[in-house]
Amino acid sequence: MSIKHYRLGCAIWSNREWIGRFFTATARAGDFLSQYSAVFNTVEGNNTFYGLPRHDVVARWRDEAAEGFHFCFKFPRVISHDLRLCHAEAETLEFLQRMEGLGERLGPFFSAVAGSVRPLGFTRIRRVPGRATGRFSIRRRSAP
Repeated sequence: MSIKHYRLGCAIWSNREWIGRFFTATARAGDFLSQYSAVFNTVEGNNTFYGLPRHDVVARWRDEAAEGFHFCFKFPRVISHDLRLCHAEAETLEFLQRMEGLGERLGPFFSAVAGSVRPLGFTRIRRVPGRATGRFSIRRRSAP
């Protein structure tokens, strides 16, 4: 069985504790993505939850990742938590257009949303143009 039929990865690609164990002993931060993507074929990118990366950063990620690698980025907080998926068309479009710079390395997007998000939010998010796919995890607050 080959890994190419599956997507296997971690929640991050940049962990200094992996130097000398998972990464080479001489690895620097700029080497992490290429070394990570030589083993795994996807990554869960949580960094986009906190803000949009610059265009040049997205292009660098695309160029550093191995062939067949896919990035799965989290929707920005402003879309999923602040706007709760409602009236977030402009922000969503900006996010998706920014991430299109990954080209063929673009995987599905994901987000965890509060259980109180109304179905209207999902209806609006489906109308975003492009080839983007997404996954949503509905989270309920824990009882006190």
